[in-house]
Amino acid sequence: MKKHLLLILVFLYSLILKAQDCPSITGWIKTTSNTSLGTCEANVVANASTQSIFSGETIAINLTTSKPGTTFSWTFAQLGVTGASSGSGTAINQILNNVRTVDGTVTYTITPKLGSCFGTPVTVVITIKPLFKNVLKSGTFTKNNCASGGTGSTITYTVPAGTYSESSQTAADQKAQQDISLNGQNYANANGSCTFTNIAVSGTFTRNNCGTGGTPSSVVYTIAAGTQSASSQAAANAIAQNLVNNNGQAYANTNGYCTYSSTRSGNFTRNNCPSGRTGSVVSFSAQATSNTSQADADARALAAVNAGGQANANALGTCTLPTRLFYYKGIYPRGDTRHNPNTDCWVKYIDRDGVQRTFYTGPIENGCRQITAASIVDTSAVDPCTP
Repeated sequence: MKKHLLLILVFLYSLILKAQDCPSITGWIKTTSNTSLGTCEANVVANASTQSIFSGETIAINLTTSKPGTTFSWTFAQLGVTGASSGSGTAINQILNNVRTVDGTVTYTITPKLGSCFGTPVTVVITIKPLFKNVLKSGTFTKNNCASGGTGSTITYTVPAGTYSESSQTAADQKAQQDISLNGQNYANANGSCTFTNIAVSGTFTRNNCGTGGTPSSVVYTIAAGTQSASSQAAANAIAQNLVNNNGQAYANTNGYCTYSSTRSGNFTRNNCPSGRTGSVVSFSAQATSNTSQADADARALAAVNAGGQANANALGTCTLPTRLFYYKGIYPRGDTRHNPNTDCWVKYIDRDGVQRTFYTGPIENGCRQITAASIVDTSAVDPCTP
């Protein structure tokens, strides 16, 4: 008898330890007959994979026992939930749906049976959380995989309402927005269209209707980018090029210009010399151009000559004194031992520009020498002579 009591205590202690180690809900029963203690006992350990699920998920509750041959049956009570049902077996696997916007529950009552003996039932409470579905979300994307020169169309990518379910409205809407971010551009690239417009096309044309003597200018005629469209880039560019070819020359003749050039000259006498001096004559030339006519260019050049010629002469011309011819010869012969006729026989005079200069006549053998001077300043070892 003591041995039986000891075994019962050991079994109870092991059940208490198991309850402490695992959050599973356990139950046990010990039945005795009036004649023999411990001849009938049944127990059950219910291990739920989770105590809380989201609506539409499957609950898994595994049922085990320490007594071979024990069977299990269960009943249920549900609040705000559908999908639970009574049954028997070693596991409860059922899809549970929350039909409200707040948490619902299902309470399973599990009864073990060993032979004709029913053990103490245990309960497992499962919480079923509601799911929220996204509202309609849309995003606009531009097709970006067109060939060079193509412009992609704009496409709207939509995630319908109710596509995603989450534990909150915010999370469901965020899931829909993530769908847009991840797939919107690819959708636009697959379903959008490409429009091709021309690149900028230009041509240079020279005006060809100038008058005689006119030099024509060149003008660039341009068809701006994006003004012509076609089914392909090449076709759009060809349209633009044809417009340049057909209209460029007329544009140049209307908007280009003709340049006429002219050069004119005139002689001007310096007229600002001091009294007694004579101004020199200076030639002055001027160039002019006109975009109107050759006659206008000629008139402009002549006006430039008349406007600048006198000032140029007064700035660049010279003022000279009147001069005449003077004749002198040295008085020392070549080889004179007392004098050096090459340096001792000289005439100092004023030239036409008013500058004093020295003229060396050399020895008497050089004969009568000519000097052009405004006046004679001094002489040494020379005599006037007649050529």
